[in-house]
Amino acid sequence: MRLNVLIHILQDGTVESVRMLGSSDHGEWDSLALQCIREWRYAPFRRDGVPVDIWFRQLVVLQIQEPIVLTIGELVSSTPHEADSLYALLEKGTDLDSLSAGPSVHLISQIPENARTATRKLGSGEYTSPLRRGEQYVIYKRFDRSKF
Repeated sequence: MRLNVLIHILQDGTVESVRMLGSSDHGEWDSLALQCIREWRYAPFRRDGVPVDIWFRQLVVLQIQEPIVLTIGELVSSTPHEADSLYALLEKGTDLDSLSAGPSVHLISQIPENARTATRKLGSGEYTSPLRRGEQYVIYKRFDRSKF
């Protein structure tokens, strides 16, 4: 489904409002799409180096798919050096379970795109290299969901 929208983005990158430019002919989907778009965040638009409000036209392509649910553990570090050290321990055989708070269930759509791509490829018991998440570095481990 394709939606053509006009988005008002504030100086801080938050979405102030969204206007549909034409309908998908599915009112409920249109409403849900507008609600989701209002939660988006953008890098602030700058004019001469100064953040400014902007109206932005965007074509949004919606794809409906079954949710992917994973049981994963996270090992969070505040520096790349610390994350690399923890990763080295894992490579030497240290169990992530002893270093982390343990597994929890996540909808894969609710974790960052780089982590989504990496965790989707993991088999049960496998872990990622450190991945940046905002100001943190995270190592993810996939657990067998049937055991929890």
